[in-house]
Amino acid sequence: PLISNPKLDTFYYVELVGISVGGTRVPGITGELFKIDRTGNGGVIVDSGTSVTRLTRPAYMALRDAFRVGASGLKSAPGFSLFDTCFDLSGKTEVRVPTVVMHFSGADVSLPANNYMIPVDTSGRF
Repeated sequence: PLISNPKLDTFYYVELVGISVGGTRVPGITGELFKIDRTGNGGVIVDSGTSVTRLTRPAYMALRDAFRVGASGLKSAPGFSLFDTCFDLSGKTEVRVPTVVMHFSGADVSLPANNYMIPVDTSGRF
């Protein structure tokens, strides 16, 4: 279901209640992190014109850390631009990465790996 924000009615909001990595809910990522407060701040908007998902810092750090644990078999690489968690996949034709599922009120959305493993250069850094 869509949620309204009386202070900012130009966006569609959805209720994100959690995120799973590798089949396990990420501790610390709950719906409370994404609630719209009395001033209209917060919430989760759907913006089809935005390429990168942005999360609150606590939610991002928890997701990032869980993903790093799940991808511990992959060689890490230096970050790139706003991406602080990168992997060196050069020379690989296939890799296994942890699944990422966003849990919304009423639906779960499994993200395709190519939505969160983005090539950032031509040398195999993702």
